[in-house]
Amino acid sequence: MNKLLLLFILVSLPVFSEEIQEEIYQFENLRIIKKPTSAPGGVITSDFICDKATLIQSIELRNVSDMSPEASLFLHSTLTVEELIRFYESVFLAREWRILQKDNRDNKFVLLGERSKKVMTVLIRDEKDYRAVKIFYRRPGF
Repeated sequence: MNKLLLLFILVSLPVFSEEIQEEIYQFENLRIIKKPTSAPGGVITSDFICDKATLIQSIELRNVSDMSPEASLFLHSTLTVEELIRFYESVFLAREWRILQKDNRDNKFVLLGERSKKVMTVLIRDEKDYRAVKIFYRRPGF
């Protein structure tokens, strides 16, 4: 019986590992990653990823100097909207971002932050079983 169970687990591993494997698509200076294992490098850092989050997709636009003037990260979280709002406000404040706008309409919450002409927008949408979070980063002038 134990050998049969072990065989089932070993055969099932490739099936389960494919579910969490990231897919990378590169088009010149645009990089799209489905099911990423981390946030876009150096732009949207790991402290913007809340607890109980599942990363869905990241998009990064790089320029000639290999800097990222634009990036986005999409994730799902089981935290409540209020918990997410508090989390992202605290991340902005801890990283010395100035909060320019907070808006709540039609089950969507928008938080806009700015630091040194860099702009970060966090959009939180309440879905039935999870909260969808979209984080957009833009560094003007590139």
